[in-house]
Amino acid sequence: MSKILKTIKFPKTNKNVCLALSGGLDSVVLLYALVQNYGADRVKCLSFDYNQRHSVELEYAKKHAESLGVYHKLVDISYLSSIVPEVSSLVKGSGLKVLSSDESFATEKNDVNTYVPWRNGQFAMIEAAFAEANDCNYIFQATNAADVYGYFDCTLKFRNAMNRVFDLNPRHKIKLVTPFSKFKKEQIVKLGLELEALMNKDIIDKTWSCYAANNNKECGICNSCTEKLKGLIKAKVEMPRILKMFNITREQFEEIRKELKNARES
Repeated sequence: MSKILKTIKFPKTNKNVCLALSGGLDSVVLLYALVQNYGADRVKCLSFDYNQRHSVELEYAKKHAESLGVYHKLVDISYLSSIVPEVSSLVKGSGLKVLSSDESFATEKNDVNTYVPWRNGQFAMIEAAFAEANDCNYIFQATNAADVYGYFDCTLKFRNAMNRVFDLNPRHKIKLVTPFSKFKKEQIVKLGLELEALMNKDIIDKTWSCYAANNNKECGICNSCTEKLKGLIKAKVEMPRILKMFNITREQFEEIRKELKNARES
């Protein structure tokens, strides 16, 4: 069994479990971990179309669900894009530019304009409704330590608050579980690599985390890409494999690797 997978304390249940599956690195790796732990027939996945700029991620979600033979439903919450375009660059119709990682942290408040107000809260509520209707007790999201700098709805405080709300329901007990809450991106990548070997599946390469691009390669400069790229390098993923995923040059790759090495040594 995967060494990292052994460190995750999945709740014991004989019922189905539900996962919010975006098609990004974190949720896809969690999908494989859940299938490994509970079995494909007990994992139910919901993906959400909120008219996101990077809707290509939903294609990746569908492909992984089909590859594993798990239940997968696409939920239309595209109304969200008509409510938040003034504050979120992540939805279609917004006039805001998706900032690069450098641009985000150069602003006065280290502003992350890819935040979508209350998105994860809506995901959790819809997951909870699905769970109650389908006799699940545990719903999962792949929020992690790399997300908390700009997204309050990725924090442990938020998860715990949501669970206090779920506890108000006398009809059905539901718990939101976030196994990656204390994981850095590097650890999620390493878990993905271990699951690739264990399950004989291509996982890491077939995920989409990019917020800016919507073609066959991720941009490599938005916040989400930067986190993923650095996590891959720290996990010692081979350069040729990384260059196939991102729209960056060999020179840019070497520059980032050197930057990470200097940061470790300082």
